[in-house]
Amino acid sequence: MAILRYGCRRRVALIAGLCGVVAIAPAQGWAQSLSEKLTRKIGEAQKAEVGRNFERALSAYDEALQVDPDAPDIRQVLKMRARLFEQLKEFPRAERDLTAALNLDPPDLSFYVDRGYFYMRRGRYKDAMADFTAGARLDPKNSEFSFAAGRVETALGHHMLAIECYNRALDLDPRNARALLARAESNVHLGLLGKARDDYASALALPLSRPQDRYFALLGRGYAALMLGDLPAAVADFDGALAIDPGSHQALAWRGYAYEKQGQRDLALTDYERAAAFDPSDTVMRANLRRLRGE
Repeated sequence: MAILRYGCRRRVALIAGLCGVVAIAPAQGWAQSLSEKLTRKIGEAQKAEVGRNFERALSAYDEALQVDPDAPDIRQVLKMRARLFEQLKEFPRAERDLTAALNLDPPDLSFYVDRGYFYMRRGRYKDAMADFTAGARLDPKNSEFSFAAGRVETALGHHMLAIECYNRALDLDPRNARALLARAESNVHLGLLGKARDDYASALALPLSRPQDRYFALLGRGYAALMLGDLPAAVADFDGALAIDPGSHQALAWRGYAYEKQGQRDLALTDYERAAAFDPSDTVMRANLRRLRGE
């Protein structure tokens, strides 16, 4: 009897399990179907954007948002549509999408960064700072919010306050190369060239995700070296910047000046000529050329 009862219980469990599979399988299939449809609509929208068919792109984003309003990807759809609205200069609609994404549950605090930078691009610095401050309060260990607050202060010309923000970001993440580059920029504005040079060097010692970051670090460190009178180091850094961007007017102009200060007039003249060719409106460069040519 015990064996029989066990066998009955086992069959009941097996049947219940099979019933569970039957009950769950359609829901999983339906969810998968929704996910595939959502992915397809997003793909249609992105393809239309690439083809500059913005009306069709917006229509596809609208359709994607209607597929499954509770899907995890909806937040990203709103972000993509907000970006397109911003591109089309429909700023209130872009703001509404970013706000809607921020208000979804569960909260994604990164949208405080996204909306904050949107406000910065619109020159709404008070609103941007409010978002970055709110994000920092809710996630105090995230260095991104302090860094972003520093960008607001930099945009406003408050370089000492910006440095305080970058310092907080670096306390949380000492390998934050963007914060080092930004702090170096503020140090240059304050005339603290030695500190700026150190920050650029520290950033260059870290992995830099974008080639332009390395370019700006070399250009900035070269400028600091130039102003500090270390002309060979300045030339070496400008060489590095020009290896990344051979047409950099600024690197050519500054390297030309470093060559001239070292008495290498031919090299200086060549750099000034190249810089003037890239920016014929630069009156200072034309004056440098006339001086070296003895005109």
